[in-house]
Amino acid sequence: SLFDSRKNETFCMRDHLGAKAMYYSVMPDQTFHCSYDLSDLLEVANFEKKFNSDLLYQYFTSGFVTGDRTFFEGIKMLLPGHYLVWNGRELCVKPYWEAKFEPDYSKTTEEWVALIRDTVKKIVDEDNDVKDIILSDDVASSYLLSHSGVSNAHIIACGKDNDDEFKAAEKFAAGLGKNTNRNIITPEEYFYAVSWLANYIDQPSADAFLPVFALGCLKPAKHTEVILSSLGANTLFHHFCSKQDVINGINQSGLPLFNDKELQDLLIVSSEVGADDFSSDKAAGKDNLPTTMQCHDENSLEGNILAKLDLIAKMCEMEISVPFCDIRLFDIVRKIPCEYKGEKNIKSRIFHEAASMATHGKLDNCLKNDYLPSVSGWMLDECYNAPFKDKLFGDISRKFFSTCEIEKLWNRFSSGETSLYTKLYAIYLFVIWYEINFAGKGSSIWLVSPKSGAEAVVVYDCEKEKTVYEENADDVRSIASITKLVSALVIVQHIPDLENTFITIDKDVIFITRDFEPSSAGFSRHAGKKYSALDLLYGGLVPSGCDAIMLLANHVCKGNFYVFVKYMNLKAKEIGCQNSHFLDPCGLIADGKSSARDVALILRAAM
Repeated sequence: SLFDSRKNETFCMRDHLGAKAMYYSVMPDQTFHCSYDLSDLLEVANFEKKFNSDLLYQYFTSGFVTGDRTFFEGIKMLLPGHYLVWNGRELCVKPYWEAKFEPDYSKTTEEWVALIRDTVKKIVDEDNDVKDIILSDDVASSYLLSHSGVSNAHIIACGKDNDDEFKAAEKFAAGLGKNTNRNIITPEEYFYAVSWLANYIDQPSADAFLPVFALGCLKPAKHTEVILSSLGANTLFHHFCSKQDVINGINQSGLPLFNDKELQDLLIVSSEVGADDFSSDKAAGKDNLPTTMQCHDENSLEGNILAKLDLIAKMCEMEISVPFCDIRLFDIVRKIPCEYKGEKNIKSRIFHEAASMATHGKLDNCLKNDYLPSVSGWMLDECYNAPFKDKLFGDISRKFFSTCEIEKLWNRFSSGETSLYTKLYAIYLFVIWYEINFAGKGSSIWLVSPKSGAEAVVVYDCEKEKTVYEENADDVRSIASITKLVSALVIVQHIPDLENTFITIDKDVIFITRDFEPSSAGFSRHAGKKYSALDLLYGGLVPSGCDAIMLLANHVCKGNFYVFVKYMNLKAKEIGCQNSHFLDPCGLIADGKSSARDVALILRAAM
């Protein structure tokens, strides 16, 4: 955005394909605000946050919000290929670029294949410093792997480690001289990632693959700044083809997520937007999409894919490069006729031929892992689906949806209609998103930052007593001052009345550890004075004072620290630690060891 001080005008524009979001609002006091980050507008002092229920039909029909309106009343999204001008009184929004189909019948299919292949190669070569790629179950990712100079392919799979599938993908990658890393996503990680994702996305999206993709990016993000992804290829070569077919009358568009009758039964919140807004099948002209499809394309190809990828990149603190969403490739695809010499869906065949040439005909060796059966299975599994069902049948859900209709959907789903998982997921994600953004509850679910620098990680849900995320959880390593937590557990056990037990500050006890140059709470300055065991415990845990812990340990074991350390190791075993062995009360001796999983158990016991 730019401000022209001479004309007193604000100018904003969004790129052709919507790689970044752009939100804007004219506030009640007639001030204009715009930002790539929607939260910036929500924080404006005079903005009153209200839920826009008019968009419920849109979301539950297409699976995402279409057009320029948002669920935040008074805030709009600038569509891809558009610009706006605000002069202090009036707002003017216009397109500077339109996605038009202009079929070129002069080229042969072989010429189109060569053009696609050369353009993809040129785009990928520009990212020659990228060393990692997400290898998913599509032809497009194998195509990128073959064409790029990446060194590492990260394979995402849901559920169990299907060795045969991974071996096929690893064989394919090895044939290209690439390394592979397996990334198995567990059901616990998946459901927690849904809330993690809902914390970041500006508008809800019913795409159940997004949490899978976000988790797939999380682990490689620890070691790389940029990763390649094939997302967008299916949209460009298949989805776009179907939109052109609608214009030419070859076939009809796909079924909505929920049809109008289903939504009338499901929704109990009034919405001005009805089915008529989604049923138009009239084209404005051969070169233009129908109104519905224009709206769908602007948000599905451009805003929905690229803007959400940008948010996932922020979540994982990395850059995601998507060559198949490059405008140069789009400019070619829009000119490929949808039907050529009697052959329909020629764009798909052209893409597969270009991919086959790049992979030397080895596409059959690619990963064939479908995440959908795993996700729908987890939704049904009583071992994992508590977070899912809690939201489906919770207070927020009852505010918007008929409990009776959700129960009907659930009963059909659990009776074998597994395709209904898309409808149930759309409700589930919306409820979480609404809860975070409008119910004031926020989200208690998070995953560790990939740039945290932690070599071992465990995220543990104390309420459900489940590990929801882990990385190198059982690696044995020094935990230094975290050892004091084990000492604190022993101290609390052996000094039942902390507040009324007083201990004299003894410099000789404190100075036992002086060769280690330990951290201190400053009690050595008060030699001879008495402090309660509770005050000393605070001194040991808050500023991590070794002086306080040593005084408490001395009191418990009456000067025999070997006895105290024995108590510590017994306590560790008692709470379930399997990789821990301690040598002193403060963790000063480097040979004292534990693991991330054991530390989680220690923290749970301490809490």
